This record gives sequence, C-alpha cells and structure tokens, in this order.
Amino acid sequence: MIEYFLILLLILYFILYFNRINGIIKLIVLINKYKKPLFIIADNKCTCKRYKPYKCNKCILTNLIDIESFDESLNMLSKIDANIPLNIIIHTNGGESDSADTIAVLLKERKGIVNIYIPKYAYSAGTMIALGGDYIYMNWYSVGGPIDAQLDFDHDNELGNDYSTRHIRKLVKCKEKEDRQFLQGCLADDFHNECEIILRKLLQDNDNVEIIIENLLNNNISHGYSYTRSDFEKFGLPIKYDVPDDIMKIFNLYKNIFI
Repeated sequence: MIEYFLILLLILYFILYFNRINGIIKLIVLINKYKKPLFIIADNKCTCKRYKPYKCNKCILTNLIDIESFDESLNMLSKIDANIPLNIIIHTNGGESDSADTIAVLLKERKGIVNIYIPKYAYSAGTMIALGGDYIYMNWYSVGGPIDAQLDFDHDNELGNDYSTRHIRKLVKCKEKEDRQFLQGCLADDFHNECEIILRKLLQDNDNVEIIIENLLNNNISHGYSYTRSDFEKFGLPIKYDVPDDIMKIFNLYKNIFI
C-alpha cells in the first residue's frame, strides 16, 4: 500500500514539475514575441546557489529581475540600446531603496521611450522605479504607494520597527534626545533629502513636481497607503489606461508560475 502511495506521489510530482517547466517555456515564448526588450521587475529572490551547475526556475528566465538586486538591474540595462523603447512590468511590495533610486534615474537618462506596466501593484521602491518611465500603464485596480524611505533602528525588537525618515528626522530638532537619537535623526534627514533630490531629478520636466513630491514623499499617511491610477493621474503623473492585453497575458502566466 505504501509503495503505491509513493508511486502516486512521484507521478504527481512529475506532472507538477512538467507543468511548471512547460509554463516557463510558454512565458519565454510570449516575452520573445512581444516588442523587445521586455523585463519583469518583481520580488524575485533566487532560490538556487549560483556556484552550483544548475539554476532555479527564476534564474532560468533571464528577463526576470529581482527588485533588490542592483547587479541584475544594471546587467539588464547594459545589454539594451539606450535609444530604443524599453518595456518593464513591475510587481512588488517594495524593497531596498538604493537600487530602486538608481535604476529610476538611469531609466530617465535613456533617450528611448520607457513604458512601465503595473498590472496589480508596485509599492514603495516599485513606485520609485515607475517614476523613471515615460508612460505608466495601470488598470483600474492597479495601485502604487508612498516612497518615503523606511529605516529600522530598533534591532532588538523581534517584530521589527520600520519608521519613515520623515518622522525620524524630527529627532534632530527635538530638545530632549540622546546623542544616538540625534545621529539617527541626522541620518534620516539625509535619506529624506536624498529622496527629494532624486524626485526632482526624475520630475524636472513635470509641471506638477511639487504636488507629486507633497503626495508621494512629504505626506501625512502611512507607508502602506494605496494610491490608485486616478490618484496618480491627479498628481500629474503620465498615466495610461489600461495595461495592454498581451502584457496581461505575460503577467498572468508569470503570476501562475512564481506567485
């Protein structure tokens, strides 16, 4: 009885494995059929060890970029002609801001058009990268979020405590504070100012730069707040309706395989 059960599990495993590989092949075909180049920037952490002779499914798909991997992002840009259109699908809850900030600025430096697609959500660092695009395509249910940097100074707390730099920087002006708090406030102030400088660089040709900065950076809402495409449009961002069907097909196939 146990032997039959093991055989059944083995058959089921091969079916699932085959379906997964088949899905990856279909995804590669769809990406290659679309107007190149096309990349997906998402929470795509590698699950294999790079020094081993095999790669995980995420590493096999070279068009899949981990939002927190600066090397992967630079490798992507270095292989693309700066004068041709670039298509990027973003799907992320956020990540390290340093990489996202730099990628957004580099995208803005390109002469070729950058089309950004947000099928579902691009929070925090994802929103920052989207600002580097010339056009941002969103569905009616697509969302983004504030881009105020988050810092964690409470390392002893098991639950973790990430606070917005716009709050921590107030420690600089607080009269009752320790030296450590003062330095933390100074660091947060630097991060916040850096973010504003980058925003002004990205939006230098946008007449609504002050409105965008006020809502995305200097706001009075939590970091997890969701902005809809109508919100972004009111701020003055270059929003396009909707995410094209062929992009949605690629995204849905990616989502079924990896999410």
